[in-house]
Amino acid sequence: MEIVRGIVIEIDTLKTMKAEQLRRILETTLLSRGEDPEATLPPSGSQVASKMKALYIERLEFMGKGTMERGLMDFSKFRNFFGELMISKKIRRHINPESVKKLKNLYADIRVFVGLARKVIKGLGVYPTRGVSEAMYQKCFIHELQTYYKNKYGSISEERWIDIYYPPKPAYMTQKEALIKNYKYLGRHNRLDVEFKEWIIEMKSLEVLGAECGYQLLNYIRQTEYEKGLIINFKQSGSVVEWKFIKVAGVVGM
Repeated sequence: MEIVRGIVIEIDTLKTMKAEQLRRILETTLLSRGEDPEATLPPSGSQVASKMKALYIERLEFMGKGTMERGLMDFSKFRNFFGELMISKKIRRHINPESVKKLKNLYADIRVFVGLARKVIKGLGVYPTRGVSEAMYQKCFIHELQTYYKNKYGSISEERWIDIYYPPKPAYMTQKEALIKNYKYLGRHNRLDVEFKEWIIEMKSLEVLGAECGYQLLNYIRQTEYEKGLIINFKQSGSVVEWKFIKVAGVVGM
């Protein structure tokens, strides 16, 4: 849901990088497109480094095709976790240990959450009950979260009502301050499905995960203290789990 003004990578720069660095860029881009890197990329170390590097460069060239003149690949159409950065010859300075650590932690959370959701749909099956499938999946998902993390990261909140303001007020602002500054209170109309480990997790059971679902979660994030969220969709046909990562435009540090 964020806007990236342009991310351009020189092909010659890619060729000077190591296979591990190329894989990080691929994982980042795949995540931003809502794809699972583990399902898309071969296991790390499954081939010799030279072959893995050639494979990664080939995949990056394919993903960035369309602006190949002057030896450049235009990634501006991809929503990217790097934020509004112009990446050229100095791309490696953006892949510093701290940003890589944040990306790994982010992906580690998503991987666990999606893995637990897949366990739920495998165990509960499709169409578990008439009309309230989302609620059933949500209860089972929370059970799996508690079993997996064992309260290591605190408690899990579910179905919390949130106050809606126009325009969205900052989370730190009190009701008194909001009224003085002419924010309009619209009441309590939305509930957060799951809150855990600095995430809002929204549960769906839809055949098509449309753009409106992303905007819905984005509005939840804007009205709360959170900076990121995850939609988990238990798609009944095919018994599969889909997911989408959402963050507020301009948030730095993921």
